[in-house]
Amino acid sequence: MNWNKNSVNENNEFKDTLSLHYDNVSDNLNPNKLKTYGSNDINKYLKAPYKYIEDNFINNSDIYNKNILDYCCGTGSYLIMPAQNGANVWGVDISSKSIELAIKRSKILNTSKKCKFEVGDAEKLSFNDNFFDIILCKNITNWTLTFNC
Repeated sequence: MNWNKNSVNENNEFKDTLSLHYDNVSDNLNPNKLKTYGSNDINKYLKAPYKYIEDNFINNSDIYNKNILDYCCGTGSYLIMPAQNGANVWGVDISSKSIELAIKRSKILNTSKKCKFEVGDAEKLSFNDNFFDIILCKNITNWTLTFNC
């Protein structure tokens, strides 16, 4: 990949725009939506892959005390169920308002002791190698940029 000053600036501008977009989406979220999570928190037409993951990996696996990262976690919807099943979960997102809602959701659903959320750039994570047993990332490839690839 050939990075230059312009592509780095474009990438930073893109991230700022993306953060602002999701901050605005979070501002307009119905507060009652924080009571739902996982596949119950998604459009019925997009539900199948999430339901599959829940049924085959979260509810029917030994994830107790496993470390799970949701990379670009948004409002934390997909970390609640693993936390309910005893996993230690981390969520990182570029939107500070999404992270605020993720923290609020984990408190409403009594999983806050197992959940840790932070605002961060998914390209600059500070976790040690091999810290996580499972990493979730969904719907992020539609936001992936390529520069001079």
